[in-house]
Amino acid sequence: MGTDALVRLLSGTTTLAPRLARAGLSVLVAVRLAALAVGARSLWRDETGDLACNSTTSCRLACFDSAFPVSPFTLFLLQAAFVSTHGLACSLLWRPPDCQGKGWLRDRTQQLRLHSLSVLARILLEGIFLMTFHALYARYPQVLHCPASTLCPDTVVCTIQNAQWKDAFDLFVAGTSWASVVVCLTVLYLAVTEIVQLTLWPAKGTQFGLKHAIKAFTAYCSNKLLQVNEDKSKMMVFTVNKIKQKMENFCIQVTRSQQI
Repeated sequence: MGTDALVRLLSGTTTLAPRLARAGLSVLVAVRLAALAVGARSLWRDETGDLACNSTTSCRLACFDSAFPVSPFTLFLLQAAFVSTHGLACSLLWRPPDCQGKGWLRDRTQQLRLHSLSVLARILLEGIFLMTFHALYARYPQVLHCPASTLCPDTVVCTIQNAQWKDAFDLFVAGTSWASVVVCLTVLYLAVTEIVQLTLWPAKGTQFGLKHAIKAFTAYCSNKLLQVNEDKSKMMVFTVNKIKQKMENFCIQVTRSQQI
């Protein structure tokens, strides 16, 4: 897998996006996946085992299920799976053209529209999971209070071990997701701006092209003039040396004639 394919897979964007944005999205996704891998081996290895409750095991499990309908770690794993699926779809969709140029949108406006839809889908994926996370868990609780029920006649109180570390982990992963949303919004703004320019002012791109062509032609002419001036200066030096040599020869001949 080449570097461009890997960046396309991680960032979910194409070369139409700025390089800095693609690199930033790739780094954010890689850091998020690494954090989830480390968290699965350490903090979130046994969530129910981290509960210290004043009741039986069945009441502890019932209290955990009522407090966490969806675990924050499970929610972030689902988010990473959806984001990775989006990146894989973009990687397959934006394949480089074959030798015959098939399977590739040649019109830049169509490419930008498809690119904008892809970035918008990424924003929606990130945003939906973020809103769900913040709606369910503003902060990770340190103590769970579960009222009495048919299964547990007494009130269940559970203390969560490493709750502060889990809260910091959740905020870190959510922060990487929010940073991805900001980068995607910037990329989407740039893409929509270019689409509007190409749609409403199609001659603007031609004007930019003419400006670049004029600059290139001016630079070419300047180089040619410099070369001509250098050639002229060389010719002048050669002519002066030749005249000088002729004058020296004439002076020598005059001196010899006077001696005779």
